[in-house]
Amino acid sequence: METNIVIPDNVLSPQEIYRQLIMTGLTPVQLTLVGSLLAHIATPVRKTRVKKELSLLPAEWKPNANHYSWARERGRAAYWVDQRAERMRAWAASKEVRKADWNQVLYTFMVKDVLAAGPVEVKRQIYA
Repeated sequence: METNIVIPDNVLSPQEIYRQLIMTGLTPVQLTLVGSLLAHIATPVRKTRVKKELSLLPAEWKPNANHYSWARERGRAAYWVDQRAERMRAWAASKEVRKADWNQVLYTFMVKDVLAAGPVEVKRQIYA
């Protein structure tokens, strides 16, 4: 017995496809095989992440304009960014730290300090 199965384009879910297959007269064994196949197709495929290569902090690395801009928006001066960069450089050298993105590591250092210190404007009001 040959059965032609037409699956409309608008039917997306495997459950809908399986319901239509039940009405075609397939045997229970055939339905089971098709059902397991559909379940396999419906299983999401995990995307493999391509990891960046880890490296020591390059000797020529320095903060970029985006770091200074980010700090300026939060009321910090350029020397503040340079201090954080030097602290990060000392930390990285002392432990031979390897990271994939050293620019992001500096952002992490700066964010931690901003959160710990609180807004600059508030401190000026308190100590002024």
